[in-house]
Amino acid sequence: MKNIYVIALAAILFQGCGQKKEMTAPATRPVKTTIVESRSVIRKDFSGIVEAVEYVKLAFRVSGQIISLPVIEGEKVKKGQLIAAIDPRDIALQYAATKSSYETASAQVERNKRLLSRQEYEISLSNYQKAKSEYELSSNNMRDTKLTAPFDGSIEKRLVENYQRVNSGEGIVQLVNTQNLRIKFTIPDAYLYLLRAKDPRFLVEFDTFKGHVFKARLEST
Repeated sequence: MKNIYVIALAAILFQGCGQKKEMTAPATRPVKTTIVESRSVIRKDFSGIVEAVEYVKLAFRVSGQIISLPVIEGEKVKKGQLIAAIDPRDIALQYAATKSSYETASAQVERNKRLLSRQEYEISLSNYQKAKSEYELSSNNMRDTKLTAPFDGSIEKRLVENYQRVNSGEGIVQLVNTQNLRIKFTIPDAYLYLLRAKDPRFLVEFDTFKGHVFKARLEST
């Protein structure tokens, strides 16, 4: 009988064994897991699969043509870094129009507050609230023409091409948090005693990164 266990890679995949070159890992990849018992120095190797704990498909909230897509698959990005941008010209025109209407309605409310009847003031106030909502919406749309990374990670997949027209909600890239990975592996009952050892240590080696070993911890069973 085999039991499935889960370990979490200790942050981070870029700090192992004196390596000089940055590395990234996709969401799923075979790995070799080694359990090292702290006192007896007994080592056992098991195969496992690495998965991303945190990943997200990034998308625009507005539609338009992409004019900038500077990232490539496998690239490491920082929180707040530009991922993509769409042509803002049409949205900018709408923004300018709603801003003008909002400023006019705001001035009219102040003027009508002093000079007109209560009923006329309430009408102008209603127009002001409508103009304000439209202005705030267009302001948000202007900000949403740029897509930025919500956390540090790596671009696992690019889902569209530059200059392509996309709809709101359509996936642009899939971003993976490589600072927090989970590894699932199976272990026969005969080796369960290794997990009962005081402070067992877990070491992980990726098939594609031979010679680079990373520390991990037991997360759950």
